[in-house]
This record gives sequence, structure tokens and C-alpha cells, in this order.
Amino acid sequence: MKQKILLVAVAIMCCTMSFAKGVQRPQTYNFQRGMEALRSNDLQQALDYFNKELKDNPKCGYSHAMISSIRFKRHEYGMALTAANKGIRYMPKADKEYLSWIYSVRAEVYANLKDTAAAISDFSQAIKIEPTNCRYYENRADLYFWQGNYNKADADYKKMIKMDENDAVSMGYMGIGRNLKEQNQEDDAIAVFTKVISLYPDYSSGYSFRAECLLRQKKYPEAVNDIIKALEIDDDQKAYYLMTSLDNKEAFALIQNKFRLQSAVEPNNFKWLYYQGIALKCNEQYKEAIGVFKKLLKRYNESTVNELISDCYESLGDYERALQYMNHVVEMDSLTAFNYYKRGNLYAVLGDRQRAISEMTKALELNPEESLYGYYYRRGWLRLLEGQLEEAIDDYNLAITINPEYNYAYNERGRAYLLLGKNDLARADFEKQLTFDTIPNGGSCAAYAYHFLGQDDKAIEYVYKVLKNDSTDYYLAACVYSLVNQPDSALYYLRKALDNGWFQFAHLQVDRDLDNIRNLEEYIQLVSEYEARHKASLDSLTIILPEDENRVVEVPFLPANGVTKVDCTINGLPLNFIFDTGASDVSLSQVEANFMYKNGYLNEKDIIGKQRYQTADGSISVGTVINLRQINFGGVELTNVRASVVSNQKAPLLLGQSVLQRLGKIEIDNERRILKITTNQ
Repeated sequence: MKQKILLVAVAIMCCTMSFAKGVQRPQTYNFQRGMEALRSNDLQQALDYFNKELKDNPKCGYSHAMISSIRFKRHEYGMALTAANKGIRYMPKADKEYLSWIYSVRAEVYANLKDTAAAISDFSQAIKIEPTNCRYYENRADLYFWQGNYNKADADYKKMIKMDENDAVSMGYMGIGRNLKEQNQEDDAIAVFTKVISLYPDYSSGYSFRAECLLRQKKYPEAVNDIIKALEIDDDQKAYYLMTSLDNKEAFALIQNKFRLQSAVEPNNFKWLYYQGIALKCNEQYKEAIGVFKKLLKRYNESTVNELISDCYESLGDYERALQYMNHVVEMDSLTAFNYYKRGNLYAVLGDRQRAISEMTKALELNPEESLYGYYYRRGWLRLLEGQLEEAIDDYNLAITINPEYNYAYNERGRAYLLLGKNDLARADFEKQLTFDTIPNGGSCAAYAYHFLGQDDKAIEYVYKVLKNDSTDYYLAACVYSLVNQPDSALYYLRKALDNGWFQFAHLQVDRDLDNIRNLEEYIQLVSEYEARHKASLDSLTIILPEDENRVVEVPFLPANGVTKVDCTINGLPLNFIFDTGASDVSLSQVEANFMYKNGYLNEKDIIGKQRYQTADGSISVGTVINLRQINFGGVELTNVRASVVSNQKAPLLLGQSVLQRLGKIEIDNERRILKITTNQ
């Protein structure tokens, strides 16, 4: 049942509390303050006041009723049921409005406790007391629908139609249409939804439900028109779902053309580009989706669009570019824990596990309660790869404390215990994991538990079951076959994983599961071959994508002592540089380089070339060549820029021709102090 309906009902009760004819409703201080707190949506304060009222008046049915609704909202169903029972017992029988409402509250509680018969009984009682309340008919019909009792559901919907109120009539017809659709009577359902549209042409659900029936009948042009109309009216959620799940080529091509047309008709309505990109992304056409999202980004530079571009690059295995756009997301929205979690995962697949751990820690500091155990698990996994075994176990302990059935945490904690030589604790974890991990599908890790328990035959049998249920989890198979020392099978499934788009080459270097095959010539050749292929496919993205349209960017500069200084970020660190058309290369001082390295803006992989060395204290020496993964200024972004470290301690960051040539046409407007760059990124 829908809790929001109950809250609307509470709000109505708050507003009508003092106006029941012939009934004296509570006017006491505590009760009135409780109602005020409810209006402000302060549930705890409201609960406190209603409980205070019950100390003075234990038989106040109104207070019991309000407490029941609050407990329900907080998912405290047992206490909600107890309070509802008392509310019904003590509610004045003459107050039909409140008495029927508390029956409906209890019905909602029963529904959430899966006692459908009791819920229907209470809704029936509410209808008996207040037969003109269409909401009770709708809720009861909803329960009949989920029971598959369509005749009784239809009877309630027809009563709603007879009430001749706009909402009741529209929902009544929609309910009948839904019942027909569920019984595969598409023609009759379409007729009903068409009637809804004729009566209420601005009601989006009529179009989206009719579209679903038309899709079943393969009437794609009509269905697509209805999806577009529903999205146009109010971004209808069912229409959105249908749009993202189109698996027919004709229908998909039609809706893409519709999105392009809508964008042409409404050039200032950005949602059509957004929907076009979302549909492409859900259809796994990531390159095309990136092109659309980048067009949208030029008009609507928001974190959501940057995140979508990042997701598409990640799906293509272009983790460097995915990270660049995720950096923008964090810059724009630095208070959302999930943003740091996602960026941490990108650092992880790029092999920068210390930065990944730092990002997970930041996510945990922001404390998203609904995902907390997953963040602890992920940080523990990274710490395990780094050999930080005790810290990893601490994280797994916290993950298990929050979610005692989180089977992945048992598996990884067991591995950590094995590495520490605590075999009894490890065995207990693997056995515990098997009690939760019972369904052999993608993501299952029971095969590992069987192996570490010395049951390799069961491990292989489980892998077979997983592949039967999820034929794409080839990397799991490769790891397990490597662990049980069957190298031919391990290499076979690793090739299939790489063929299927498994691009995490940095993880291959540290995954202990592959230790038994890592030094084999066949493994080395296989990984080298696919890594080269993947790099070539990424190099082609810049050519294929429609992101390369010329655009003009204006970047402010500050003249100082005869040079031109411009603000920028290097790997996310705010700096300024000198725009020097006479210099041939990029350089920065040893002070800047050491600061960036010691604070995580550079890592060991960024130190490149023949002069790759550091001093004994870990600092970067003069003459070292480094790679700047990302330079951004004024929205112009460059990746993988080589720079040299110079001895002058006060030397500013200097950008020379090696960068300027990649930008395109550059004009200097001294009057406006603007660099005008015509670039295709």
C-alpha cells in the first residue's frame, strides 16, 4: 500500500480536526501541539506530545490513531497495529470521518504485514462507515488486484466512477483498464484508456498505459507517440520505464527520431536531449549517448549530466575519461556520499587504490545510512588488496554489524583471516557465507567459499550453475578455475570475459585469484592482446563521437609582469599557469610536483620516461618527466599531458606549445582580458 496516501490522510485530519459536527474533538494543549508538529512533519515531536496526552487521557482514541499513523510511517508495524487497535476501541462512534480513517490506517498496517484478508476486511469496514470516500475503494481494489481477484477490483472501480468526481472517475477507469491489461485483453484495455484520454487529455497515465498495450501488439508508431505525449505532459514514470526498456529496433529508431524532432520543435526544452541520451544509454549505445549528453552539457552544465557521461565512459571501459567527468560531479555536488563512492571505484579500477580508499572514507564521513555497509565492504576490499589486513577486517566487521546477511563481507573477511593464519575464523566465515549465498547467479561468491573450505569439486559445480543461470559471469569462472589450478579452463574463461567487455586490466595485476596463471606465457599474451585492442578502441572514441563539434570558450586571464596568467585545475588541484606561446613544453616547479605527489594529486604511475626516479625521501627530483592526467581551464579539458620538473623553486606552471597546439585557434582580447579559444576538445 502507498504510505503517502496515509500521510495525505493525516494532513486532512489535521485540517479538519476542529470541525466535526456533533463530536467534541480534543482541544487539550498536548494534543493541539502534537497536531502542529504533524503539520510541520516533525514526527518525533508529534509522537512525544500524543504520548503526553495519553498519560493524562489514556482513552483518547484520537491520540492512539495519530500514534498509529506515525508508527506506520516509521515502519514500526507492531506498535502501529497496537495503537490502531486502541484507536478503534476508544474512537467516538459518532465521528465517522475519524473512525473510518483509523480502520484504513490499520488496513495499511495489515497490508504491510502481508495479512491481505485482514487489510481488505478493514477497508470494507471503513467503506461501511464512510461509503463516499473513494480512496478506500481504490485501496481495497488495489488489494484485490494483487490477489488476482479482478471481478471484485472492477466492482470497486465502477463504484468510484459512479461517484462522478474527477479523480475518482479517472482512477476508476484506469483501474479497470489495468485489470484488462493484466488479463492480456489489450484491445479492451486500449478502449478504456482511450476513454480516459478523451475525458482527461492532460492525464499522462492514460497515454503511458495505452502505450504499454500498443507495444504488446507491436503497434510501434502509435505506442511511441503515446510515450512522447506522456513524457511531454509530466515526465510520466511509466512512460520513462517503457522508453528505457524498448528492445525492438523499429520502436527504438522511432523514439530516437521523435526525440530529435521534439528537440527541434522545442530547442530550449533540454529534457528531450536528456531522454534521447537516456534511451541510448539503456540500449547500451554508449558512444552515441555520450554525444547526446555532451550536446546537453553545453546548454545545461549540471552534475547529473556529467555523471551520465561518466557512466557511459565507464561502461565503455574508458575509466580515465569517466574519472574526469566524475571529478566535475564532485566539484558541483560535494555533499553527496555516493559521488565519492563512485569516484573511488573509478580510482580502484585504474589501480590507484590509496586514492580509492580516501574516497570511500569521505563517503563514509558523509554517512549515507542506506548504503553504509556497502561502503565499508568496498573500503575493506581495497584495504585487503593493499595488504592492510587488520584494517580490512575492521571494515568487514562494521559491514556485517550493519547487515548480518551480507555474504560478500563474510567471504572477504575469511580471506583476510586466511592471510593472517587465523584458519578457524576463516572457516567459520566461509561456512557462514554459504548459509546466505544459496542462489547461483551473477555476483554469487559461494564458489570461492567452497574452494577455501577444500571442496574444489563443489566450487566447480557451483560455477557451472552460475554460468547456466548467468552466462556472462566469465570472470568468476576464470578466477575459480585458476584457484583450483586448472589453467586451461581459467584461460578459456578469461578470454571469454575479455571478449564480453571486461576491461579492468589494472585489477588483473593484483587479483590473487589469478596467481596460478599470471606467469604463463599464454596469460601474458592474452592480456597484452586485449589491452592493446581496448586501447585502440578508446583512441577511436574521439573520432567517432559527435562531441568534436567546434565550440568557442572564453577564458579570463590576468596580466602580471608581462605574462598571461590563467586559473586551472591539474588532476583536480586548483592552480594557475602562464600561457606562454614561446615555450615548447609544459613545466612545473619541484615544489609543486612534490606537493601534488604527497597529497595524492600525482601517483607513481604518473612518473614516466627514462628519467623516472625519486629521491630516498619519496620526493620527485629535478628533470623527472611526469604525466598530468587532466588539465581543465574554462571548461576546456585536456588529458594525459607530459610535463617536466624544473629546479627553480618559484617557477610557475608553464604551458607551452605541446598543449597550445591541442587547443585549436587562440585569440587574445587584451581589452576584455579574455582568451578566446575555438576548440573541438
